[in-house]
Order: sequence, then structure tokens, then C-alpha cells
Amino acid sequence: QMDSENRVAVLYNPVGNFYDENNVVMSFKSDKGTYEEETKKITLYENTLIVYKDGTNVTANKFIWAGKDEDIVAQNDVVISRADGAFVIKGQEAILSNNMTHFTIKDKTESRVYDADGVKLKWRRRNEKVKEEIRIFFVFGKEWFIFRCKNGTNRIFDIKNRRKIW
Repeated sequence: QMDSENRVAVLYNPVGNFYDENNVVMSFKSDKGTYEEETKKITLYENTLIVYKDGTNVTANKFIWAGKDEDIVAQNDVVISRADGAFVIKGQEAILSNNMTHFTIKDKTESRVYDADGVKLKWRRRNEKVKEEIRIFFVFGKEWFIFRCKNGTNRIFDIKNRRKIW
């Protein structure tokens, strides 16, 4: 449905793929969205799911993509998890790189990582204060991710072997 005055299309049940050299690197589906013709901005909301080729799933109340060279912003009740159960990360905002290679999640994060038997590792960082922001940097297709805390400490998790490295 197109609002010709504002040049905004309302999208119902949009489904799509993002490609890199003819290979699907990410797929998405949502109940609703909008496409702004002038700015090329796509906003997805209501039951939105993004799935990356490595099995990483991202859900959020809202996704905003402002065009080919812009990162995707996931907002409100963001949950990032792996299909193999290696981790679940929750936060209020995540930045998904425009080249589909990594994400950063920030602001009041909660992270849980699991060993190969599905047992939660005793490494859970919960943050209730924005001042003590935690940023999690993950590279898609790699076998590790880094927790970068604002206080300067880093933690590295080995996804393949499901253990803390440092």
C-alpha cells in the first residue's frame, strides 16, 4: 500500500534476502514495515526476525535500515542467539554491520553462554546502569566473540569449543 503524498509504502508480511556475490548472507521476515521511497529507508516492526547464514538469529521490536551503505539498527527488546544454542544476548539496541560481518550490542545487556552440553557457563554479565555499558562485538562466521566492557576489560568466548578463552 503506497501513500503517494508522503511517498511511503506500507509493507505487510515482507520477506527478503541480502546477498554478497550472489550468495544469501541474511534473510528477514516481519509482519509489518515501511519503505520510504525518497530516502530508501526500510523500517520493519512487529514479529521481525533476521537470520544470518551462520545460524545467528536476531529479533527486535524494530529494525531500521537506511540504505545500502548504512548499518542496520535493531531497537527495543533485541535478542541475538545462535541456532546451535551457543549463546543468547539481550539488549535494547544493536548495530548490525551493513556488510553483514559483525554486530555490536550495547546498553543494558544480558549475556548467557553455554558449553557443548548446553550447561550455562558461570559467566553472565548483567548491566542495569547505562553508565556501565557493555558492548559485545561478534564477527559472523568466526568462532569467537568479544565482550568489551566500558571499564576497559575484555572477555573472549570461543563459540566452536564453547569455552571462555580470556
